[in-house]
Formats: sequence, C-alpha cells, structure tokens
Amino acid sequence: MKILWIEDFGAGDKKNPDPESLAKSIFQEILTKPVFDDLDEDEDFVEQFSSLVKQHTIHEIEICKNYKTWKNRFEKNFDFDIMLIDINLEEGSSSEDIPEGFPPNFHKKAGFYIYHEILKKGVPDNNIAFFTGETGSYSEFESNCNSTGSGGFAARCSKVSTRLFFFLAR
Repeated sequence: MKILWIEDFGAGDKKNPDPESLAKSIFQEILTKPVFDDLDEDEDFVEQFSSLVKQHTIHEIEICKNYKTWKNRFEKNFDFDIMLIDINLEEGSSSEDIPEGFPPNFHKKAGFYIYHEILKKGVPDNNIAFFTGETGSYSEFESNCNSTGSGGFAARCSKVSTRLFFFLAR
C-alpha cells in the first residue's frame, strides 16, 4: 500500500506529540518494529521514516510537510492508494507559498485545498481521510460538516476515523 501522509508536525494547540510518537500511534498496526528501532534521533525524521518503511515492509509512506512541497513534488506524480491529510499546514510554510487569490490564512486550511485538488484528479473520497490533532481545526471541520445537513458530505465527515482504521487494516 502506498500512503501519502500530509502532516506538518506543527503544534497548533501545543499538544501534538513528536513525529515518531505520532507515526507509531497511526501506523503501529502495519509497520514492523525495526522501522522504529532503526530511527536515529539525530537525523531528520521525515527522510528516515519513509526510507525505513520501504526497507522493512511492503508499504510505502511518503510524508509531505506543507502545501508548497505537495504542489512541487506530489501533485504531478500522484499514484497513492491512501491519503491522510492534516488540515492546518502552517508549520514551515510561508506567505510566499500562498496561491494567488487566497487569503493570508491559507495555510491554516491548506489541507482542505489539497483535498479538493486530489478529488479533481479522480481519486475516490473514500481513499482520503483528514487527520488532525488540533482541536480548533477539528472543531471547525465538524461544524462545517454539521452545517451541510444530512447525507452527502456530512455523512462522509462522520466516517473519517472509521475509514482511517479500515484503510490501515487492509
């Protein structure tokens, strides 16, 4: 399974765990122990993690930390089975990376924009899950889902966490 994990490892509400702990909690069911045992705390987590997953498992997990990286590296070469998208991608982003015509707070909701772009590529929405640990991002997301009424998007919003675990168990 090839997974694109869009995550800035930001601390929007200062409760986010370190990248290694977060990866363990998300992927522990599909990754073997050597992936985490072989991590070198002095090296960049993102580069090591992707390489070790590929080396020790049948899976691939690519990590994209912000909108600019997604646009430059992943938008054109898009062949992932599953996408996990953080909503707020402010950490490590700059105002220079905001697409023309978008507001200054673009990075706070960049995950929604990426989601929309992925859907336009024909990726089924059942293969995409929002994944955020920031209370503010989730509360706003939940509120927007609830305001859409019953069925359609609102129903899909309520299945995000269930879908995430379903995908990882496949």
